[in-house]
Amino acid sequence: MSLAEIKQEMKALSRDERLTLAEYLAVLNHLDEPTVREEVRSAMERMDKGHKISEEEVYAEHERLLAEGR
Repeated sequence: MSLAEIKQEMKALSRDERLTLAEYLAVLNHLDEPTVREEVRSAMERMDKGHKISEEEVYAEHERLLAEGR
């Protein structure tokens, strides 16, 4: 699908759907940042070595990052 076709399809979306799409695009753009890519690569490497964290630790880290504005 071409960019022109995507733009045309977006016109048919509701406002809520477009907002959801905008949020999704923001996440994709964030994941393309070199520092984020390095963080993900590093985390995957640690997991491959057996270092894992609990669900509670994931939520705590998420809250910490939100507090930092990340």
